[in-house]
Amino acid sequence: MQFSHLRFVRLLLKISNHGPSPGEIEEIMKQFFCFLFILSAAVLPASADPANVVYWDFFATASPATNTFSGLNVSDLSRGNNNNGPTATINDSSSSSGYTTADGFAASGGTNAVASATPGTLDISASTYFATDLSLDSLSPFSLALNEISLGARTTSTGPTSLVLYASTDGFNSDFQSLGSISAPGSWTAVQFSGLSLAINPGDTLSLRLYGADGTGTSGIGNWRIDDLAIALTPTPEPSSISLAAAGFAVLIAWRFRQIKSRRSGA
Repeated sequence: MQFSHLRFVRLLLKISNHGPSPGEIEEIMKQFFCFLFILSAAVLPASADPANVVYWDFFATASPATNTFSGLNVSDLSRGNNNNGPTATINDSSSSSGYTTADGFAASGGTNAVASATPGTLDISASTYFATDLSLDSLSPFSLALNEISLGARTTSTGPTSLVLYASTDGFNSDFQSLGSISAPGSWTAVQFSGLSLAINPGDTLSLRLYGADGTGTSGIGNWRIDDLAIALTPTPEPSSISLAAAGFAVLIAWRFRQIKSRRSGA
């Protein structure tokens, strides 16, 4: 059973007028215990394991291999401004090896995501990037806090020397922000963007782009690869869910007091 804002509101409106029936009391209790389960998951500290991340191993696909968050839709990894590089985003050249990411994923080997990065300094309209979108269902009883992003990466001598992470809430039309920059490794190495503080609220879409910049570039050559991408998320109770749960029990308590007072008055 899932916690439903709409169902809960209907029950509250109904019982506030005439008191709950036994079936409605049972329904409210089910809804409340479902909410408590969500709340307990939200307040427990997150740890670096697959249960708390969206993860890509890029085994022949750009789709996430792991996404355990109910109501969270995650797009396939895509590329932008690819410099006439490999046609396929995923290929099996230069398999990843020799690292373990901050979120606990060892180099998965096999296929990975590849791009041909454009030369020059960062230009968000022209530099090469990998991207994904995370959309949370509008009826979700929780929000998601994005804490860190980890991955394995490598570049060639002509590839980017800086990796720059950006986020946007409107598809990079006007609202976007830089989340930091790190040096790009020449050989396969685990890298991470930590200490992030981004919220994905019900009904919202968060777009992420990882740019490669400051390289010399070679058109048509895959000079930048990533693998074992993980986005660490922590569920937090959506404020309206807490308000509704509190309101539900307030209505039940008020009804119970009225019932007791009525019985005493009639005694």
